[in-house]
Amino acid sequence: GKDSPPDLKYNGPPGTTAKMKLRYLNDTHIRDVEIPRESVSGQFRDFWIFDAYPDSKGTIWFAVRTGELIRYNGSSENPLFERFDAKDGIEITDVRPGTKLIESPDGFLWAVTIESGGLNKFDGTSWSSSKLADLGGSDQNASVSLSPDGTMWIGGESTLHAYRQGQWTVYQAPKALIP
Repeated sequence: GKDSPPDLKYNGPPGTTAKMKLRYLNDTHIRDVEIPRESVSGQFRDFWIFDAYPDSKGTIWFAVRTGELIRYNGSSENPLFERFDAKDGIEITDVRPGTKLIESPDGFLWAVTIESGGLNKFDGTSWSSSKLADLGGSDQNASVSLSPDGTMWIGGESTLHAYRQGQWTVYQAPKALIP
């Protein structure tokens, strides 16, 4: 539809590459990334990308509409794509209008969604899922950003969440003044 994000096409013969340009959030540097095309066998999955996020270690993460997250090691010599889903501890359902990814200053990768999937955190080894509603917040979150002081902000339904130095603060509208 008119408001839908464009499809990411990954077509072409095996052995060639797809080229993408990625930019870190709040940064002007644009990074060129080449993803090799390979023959794929087995079940085809929907590959509608809602977010592409390059982390501080050079890994590129993709949030897929089906609720899966794809990790790409960024290597053109030995490319590796890994898929993470509910079996890995991620709690993301069909993610319309999309999952947003961000890395906090303490090195955790976070995935938030507007579809009540809660908050998903990757510690570099495994995924865990929690509910911001358990803290008095919202599990329907449409945006995530980092401020210059390292605070991660998650905007949700009548709620703003702040993650600072490992602690959560929840601001509810209209009772609380937004800081």
